[in-house]
Amino acid sequence: MSEKTILLLHNEFKIEVEIPNNYNEVNEVVRKALFLKPEEMAKLTLMYKDEEGDNNPLDEDSFEDAFKAKEWCTRPNQDDDDDNEIKEKEEKKIQKMKDNEEKMKEIFINMMNNKVKEVNEKWKKEFENLKIKFKNELEKRENLHQKNLEQIIGNMSNYFDSVIEAKVDNYNNEIKKVFATQIINNTTDFNKGNEDFKKNVNNLKDVQNSINEDIQNSVKNFADILKFSGINNNK
Repeated sequence: MSEKTILLLHNEFKIEVEIPNNYNEVNEVVRKALFLKPEEMAKLTLMYKDEEGDNNPLDEDSFEDAFKAKEWCTRPNQDDDDDNEIKEKEEKKIQKMKDNEEKMKEIFINMMNNKVKEVNEKWKKEFENLKIKFKNELEKRENLHQKNLEQIIGNMSNYFDSVIEAKVDNYNNEIKKVFATQIINNTTDFNKGNEDFKKNVNNLKDVQNSINEDIQNSVKNFADILKFSGINNNK
């Protein structure tokens, strides 16, 4: 195919142009179709729309693809100032993106720090509550233990006092009986009384030994009760 008709977009106008299948001639054909001067055409770049719908600049290497395209357009050439302006705009856009990224990072970090702080405060409060609860429970158990201990000691003391008191009373009664018997015997028979006195002294020793044995048993019983109660009486 030596020629074909394309739809050319120029300054928002669409016109049909018959172009040749020749890269060296097509620029001049388009210029005449647009009624442009050579210097005006020199300020324009021809573009063609590919299959994906993107506009691509026309050059010798891409002319074969451009000739197959149905739509072309013109684009004003950009001078160095325009390039610098575009570059500056792109740099500003990139910087803005970086600033937004840093801002998002800062927001995210603050949000995470606040969340971590919130969780820490929650667990700190829970821990303090557990400490108070444990302390109260410990004090409650200590008070109960102390109360039980005092009650046991009080009962043992009363028991021990009653045992000693009973044994002492018994001891005193035995002594009275011995001396009463001795006095009676002395008034009747001094010699016989002397032997009875020795016998009564021995009886008195037996009573004393019995009382000592009863007291030792009472102490042992008291120690056994303390041991059964979980209290070390050696401390």
